[in-house]
Amino acid sequence: MEVQKRMMAVREETTRFQPLVCTRTGFVSGWDPLLSAEAAPTGVPPDPAEEAWAAGQTVVVAARRGLVGPQTPLFLRLATGAFQAGGDGEAGGPEGDAGLRRLLASVGLRPADVVFELPESALQQNDGLVRELAEGWRYCGYRLSIAGLSIAGPAFDALSRLQPAFARFDPVLIADIDRQSVKFNLVEALLRHTRRLGVRTIAGDVTRRGELDAVVALGIDLIQGPRLCGGVSRPSRSDMLAVARAVLDAHMRQADGRSSCAGCGAD
Repeated sequence: MEVQKRMMAVREETTRFQPLVCTRTGFVSGWDPLLSAEAAPTGVPPDPAEEAWAAGQTVVVAARRGLVGPQTPLFLRLATGAFQAGGDGEAGGPEGDAGLRRLLASVGLRPADVVFELPESALQQNDGLVRELAEGWRYCGYRLSIAGLSIAGPAFDALSRLQPAFARFDPVLIADIDRQSVKFNLVEALLRHTRRLGVRTIAGDVTRRGELDAVVALGIDLIQGPRLCGGVSRPSRSDMLAVARAVLDAHMRQADGRSSCAGCGAD
């Protein structure tokens, strides 16, 4: 118990949050916790109960800072270890941890205010287990996201199999997307598929103006990265205005022909 208290104190003090921003409005539409080295996992596959506890404490920190709500869910990336445990399909699922639901209720949140994100490595694990976990999360009211979306691979296959609410593009596709027309065209094709399925898309790790312009031009739903905001402890009004202005500027560049889209090479 004392160890958990110390871990919670470290998490409370060091956790920063990066906004996921709507590319149409510039409004914050979610938060991604950026854990420090002290608060992050040590590399040892976590016990599912410990991972659920850590997820719950991160939610508490975000709730205390007034970040999480129906329109601004918290995205929690789960470690791969929980999916290697095998078992009855409930080992890593929140339905196996009533404490997480109690934590949410204690800070006035619902399961729908949390999005559990499966890393690509987890999608490569036992298909039956992953599907059962996803169904359990949805049954409990949580939302699901998958990471590593590309033109082929486990994330692409999981779009129809797991029916996630969100899908995060592989960072390799987003890097230099304004300079490589092949990437631009691949993402454009993937967007047609995700829209047919009703899956909202995320572009992360956006670092340059050209990448921002390309993502906005493509109409990817949510964007995050240091180009917009490197991560904040307690976001201020000026932080959020700067984020919205960056997206608005990208739309204005697109409207007047200055947008840095695929193949332009502008930065």
